[in-house]
Amino acid sequence: MTLGSRLLAIAALSLAITCGARAETYPNRLVTIVVPYAPGGATDIVARTLADQFSKMFNQSFIVANKPGAFGLTAMQEIVRQNPDGYNMYVGNVSTNAITPLLFSKKMPFKYDESLQLVAKLAEIPGVLVSTTVNFEPKTFAELVEYAKKNPGKLNYASPGIGSYPHYDTEMLNRAAGIEVLHIPLKGGASEMVTSLISGETQYGFVNVATAESMMKAGRLRALAVVAPERLKNLPNVPTMAEVGYPNIGTLQWQALYVRAGTPAPIVNTLFKAATDVMRSEQTARSLEPAGVVLSPSKSPQQAAEWQNGEFAKWRAITSEIKVDLD
Repeated sequence: MTLGSRLLAIAALSLAITCGARAETYPNRLVTIVVPYAPGGATDIVARTLADQFSKMFNQSFIVANKPGAFGLTAMQEIVRQNPDGYNMYVGNVSTNAITPLLFSKKMPFKYDESLQLVAKLAEIPGVLVSTTVNFEPKTFAELVEYAKKNPGKLNYASPGIGSYPHYDTEMLNRAAGIEVLHIPLKGGASEMVTSLISGETQYGFVNVATAESMMKAGRLRALAVVAPERLKNLPNVPTMAEVGYPNIGTLQWQALYVRAGTPAPIVNTLFKAATDVMRSEQTARSLEPAGVVLSPSKSPQQAAEWQNGEFAKWRAITSEIKVDLD
């Protein structure tokens, strides 16, 4: 073996030992989980469940930091500028981590594929098309479409931002139904969207069940159709999108855990096991499933990677077909 080869071998061994030591002692200080939305939405709820369970599992403090804005880029940049050591992680969803990287690939201040690494898919949440109950006559999906056709351009629909999956879902629905409605994008995410709907500022929109549940129970929002393969147990009288005639419209919102690319493999593996254990636990099921959250953690890192590739392919097709004005 040449001197150069020996030096390379020593360096590789040293790196392996260092990474192994990091994994054995990880975490030994505060860990931050960044969320790209304001508190109260589904992604925030899932992140706080992780933080609570991780704190108990590792006997270390895990906290949630909400960094809303810029289509998820504000939160992602917070992770990108940190060291790849597992002490800053990120819970994103279909809007921020499937659509944003496609829509803003040329404008992003960092290369997405080289900056963030998927740890595991965590959960999915069925969606629901809801309408306001403030000064709004329609009480069913059919009545909404009929009312919109009779009043073109007079209704507003809400979304948690331009280019978000509810934006695409509602645009597809409006086109298919042949109705003209003004889009009101809201930067505060799903929680601000719900506030807009219950005030009557906007009349309808797609939101996930977990975020809308309390307002639906209180009669402040009216459920018109659910985005799910079948009717939901907690909304048995609400038809599916397929039942109202639009089977291919609507998105199951997913959440996934990410770290800074370059995080040592032993730490990523530790987080994968911890995250999937949390999502499979009875405690998490008791906490999240009543709110409509479907716990669907990745079965393996390979399966997680394949799933992510499938999501990018799906949304690449959708964003190519439906162009949205990002200005």
